[in-house]
Amino acid sequence: MNILKSFVYALQGVWHCITTQRNFRFHIVAALSVVIVSLFYNFTRFEALTLGFIISFVLICEMFNTAVENCADAIGKEYNENIKIAKDVAAGGVLLSAALAVVGAFVLFWDVETIVFVIKYFAARPYLWIATAVYTVVCVCFVMGLPFNKEKNNG
Repeated sequence: MNILKSFVYALQGVWHCITTQRNFRFHIVAALSVVIVSLFYNFTRFEALTLGFIISFVLICEMFNTAVENCADAIGKEYNENIKIAKDVAAGGVLLSAALAVVGAFVLFWDVETIVFVIKYFAARPYLWIATAVYTVVCVCFVMGLPFNKEKNNG
């Protein structure tokens, strides 16, 4: 298999997660929102890299969870304790990665001066409230799967 085909298959996997997995879309929106907020911070390269690793880790865990669920579902729909354990363990990995992301966010973003600056910045620019409202509506629609209309649109 050539390298181009490998990239195509990998991108198909990412696209599958985007179009069928609500929780993956939620994490994409959370990641984008965090990146936008990070623009107000003067992160060092190491802090920015750490943020990128945390975001990637959560998304990768979601993808592995999806892979485990799909493999388990391919085996059969009838109840199997081992399949239940595999699915629960994969979901637990996502939960732990999300908890890490929350802790990382507190460590990286808890700076009272910057938080006050951001609040004042938005308070002085009412048009940003409208932009934020539109962004929120678009994000909710994206997470709920509006543009995809897939039969399987779960999390």
